Formats: sequence, structure tokens, C-alpha cells
Amino acid sequence: MAAVQEQVESHYRSDIVDKVRRAGGIISVGDTTVRLAKEFGFCYGVERAIDLAYAARKVFKDRRLFIVGEIIHNPEVNHQIASLGIKNLTGKNKQADISDLGPEDVVIVPAFGTELSIQ
Repeated sequence: MAAVQEQVESHYRSDIVDKVRRAGGIISVGDTTVRLAKEFGFCYGVERAIDLAYAARKVFKDRRLFIVGEIIHNPEVNHQIASLGIKNLTGKNKQADISDLGPEDVVIVPAFGTELSIQ
């Protein structure tokens, strides 16, 4: 997991957010004050799901990767996962069907599971 941490953080971390956090969650510039929510960002489960998707791409670099639905309910994150070449098996962004899968393919199931209808 450490091997993918830098890559993941390049997409989902911000120097500005880090600066506001170090300032106690409040920073002012001129007449503008920014207050960062105390609980801001992804929960551990979401961070882990994203990390695992990136790790799967590195570990299985020569195999086709698919995901059942969205990794999380965040369009930008799902776009980043798709940019890794991970194809969606369900939903509005469906790119393949379960019948397209072969024995060497890797399927990622999101932490929140999937619909019973695709079993």
C-alpha cells in the first residue's frame, strides 16, 4: 500500500487544506474567512477503498480490471479510477458486462457492496 500512497495523495490531498488545518480550521485573507469543517475529507473506509483500487492496478498491471459500480459516490474519484483503466460493470458508466469476464480478470467490489440483481 505504501507504494501507491504518493500517487493517491497527489489526487486527493491539498496544500491549502493542510494549511487551514494547521491554522485550527480557520484562515482569513483580507475580508474573506474560510472555515474548514472539523470532519473534512474521506473516512478511513473510503481512503482504503481508493488505495486498494490503485494498488490493484499496480499489482495486476497486465490484467484487465473491472469494478462493480462506483468505488464511492464521488464523480471525480470515480473518474480517476476509470483513468487507471478500471472498467465499470454496472451503472450509467457501464463499459463491460459480467459475461465479458474471463478467468484472469480482476473484479473490485466496493466496500458498500453491490445490488443483488447482478449476482
